[in-house]
Amino acid sequence: MARLPQPGGDAGNWGDILNDYLATSHKADGTIKNNTVGTAQLQDDSVTTSTIADGTITETLLASPVQTKLNAPATIADGSITNAKLANDAVSKEQLQSGLRTEIDNKLTQAETDDIYAPAAGYDIIPILGQSNALGRGTAIDLTYLDGADPRVLQFANLLSPYADQAVAALEPLHHHEMPGNTVGFALTFAKRYAQTRPITRKVLLVPCAHGNTGFGSTGTYTWRVGQAGPINLYGLAVEQINKALALPGDNRVAAILWHQGEANSATSAASYRVDLDSLIDDLRVRYGASTPFVLGQMSPLRIAENAGYATIDGVHRDTPTRRQYVGMWEAVSMLEQDNVHFSAPGQRINGMTAFDAYELALSSAGGIAPAPEIAPVELGFSDDFNRVNGIITTTPNGAPYQVFDTGSNASTWVIDNNAARYSGEVIRSLIVAESGTANGILTGTVGAIGSATNGLAARVQDAGNYIALECRQSAGVNRVRIVKRVAGTLSTVGTAASDKLSAPGSVLELVLDGVNVSLKLNGEVVVPPTVVSEFVSNTKHGMFGLSTETIQTFDSLAFVPA
Repeated sequence: MARLPQPGGDAGNWGDILNDYLATSHKADGTIKNNTVGTAQLQDDSVTTSTIADGTITETLLASPVQTKLNAPATIADGSITNAKLANDAVSKEQLQSGLRTEIDNKLTQAETDDIYAPAAGYDIIPILGQSNALGRGTAIDLTYLDGADPRVLQFANLLSPYADQAVAALEPLHHHEMPGNTVGFALTFAKRYAQTRPITRKVLLVPCAHGNTGFGSTGTYTWRVGQAGPINLYGLAVEQINKALALPGDNRVAAILWHQGEANSATSAASYRVDLDSLIDDLRVRYGASTPFVLGQMSPLRIAENAGYATIDGVHRDTPTRRQYVGMWEAVSMLEQDNVHFSAPGQRINGMTAFDAYELALSSAGGIAPAPEIAPVELGFSDDFNRVNGIITTTPNGAPYQVFDTGSNASTWVIDNNAARYSGEVIRSLIVAESGTANGILTGTVGAIGSATNGLAARVQDAGNYIALECRQSAGVNRVRIVKRVAGTLSTVGTAASDKLSAPGSVLELVLDGVNVSLKLNGEVVVPPTVVSEFVSNTKHGMFGLSTETIQTFDSLAFVPA
């Protein structure tokens, strides 16, 4: 057995004894033999990470509980993988559930989706209530492009229509309680835009109920006052029409109420009008839903600007979205009125588009007012030789609208007849004007045929009772030219040409407007020198006037050249 040498002994062989002892655990080169150091020789905590070679610890060297945990199935907590944890494009189609892969492969079309998820088939019903601007007074219908039928928009014809109480194609003019003439309203444009937002299973059914020159009141032939006995109650009749439309086959609902009215109540106090309008809204909501959108339109901005009564009613209209929820109002565009009350056909189409903007506001309980769209600045001046197809005059050759002012109860008309303009109507006094953008310049007209009544050029026109005129015929048999003005309906003479200065077919008349000074030229000759006319110095509409249609009186051309 190997031992260490004994001190003082083992003389002569102690080296061999020491070598035998060391050889039990060391190699000949001095390194420790394999499998020599055991557990008993290691100090506690002496084996650290740095002393363990990579890849040397096998599973069998691990403690039994550690081996159990290592071999257990991996488990990820529910909800622990969120969108943020997934890298972009990390989930492939193959990783989706089988049902999702099938749905993607089928690639559903919009039509297929509508068939699966769209509401049941039926009508979105849109009643149209109010007076003349609700049914439309704008002339020049365009059934080919703008005012024709849309297969998804129908109308429930009113009582006086030959198609009463039937759902028929909606095209202008709509069949209201008052059957309008060949005119355009705003509701059809609104409905066409609305239809574009609805699923294919839904159709739009307009319910036209408007009647001209009607309002809230207890006197007269008609009233819109809720529950009013005595006059014919247009509100009650409208409710009957709406209910009949709702009773048609299908899943029908009232989608919105369109209201344009106020002109007939321009002499009514704000408080009284507010009570009547709110009562109408409230009763409609009781009948057709508390959040049914109520959409109301602004009256003529020009009339509002010049008439305090109109301004009062406009104020009530503007305040309505703050008094009642789910109310939208639309503002109208200035300078698009056919006269000082009614909108032209282009104006009504713009109204229809802006009314839809107001409808979208009315879908929210807060509601709001949809602003009028911005219109490009008016080009100064205009020119018209009337050299086009016979028909109603609506615009200048460059597309600017004409406006008609008259003093009668029936709408007057100006037409093109064999390349000349003439008045055709039943009113005492009628004017047709275009916006020039300026009050100063030269208004020129070439006389065609001269009739038996007064006619001529009209300048700086405010309305049918306020303007300056160049008369080329004063009365029957008197063709002496002169300048007159009409202020608040009263006519007075500004200046008269010499007795031999007479107009005739082919005569060129010029009314020169320079600030407060107005003069008249006949065939290039000054026949009325500059004379002061202090009224209307800022008005910018010019055109022609006529006082009757006893015999044909025409102009071959009309122009306004700015100064």
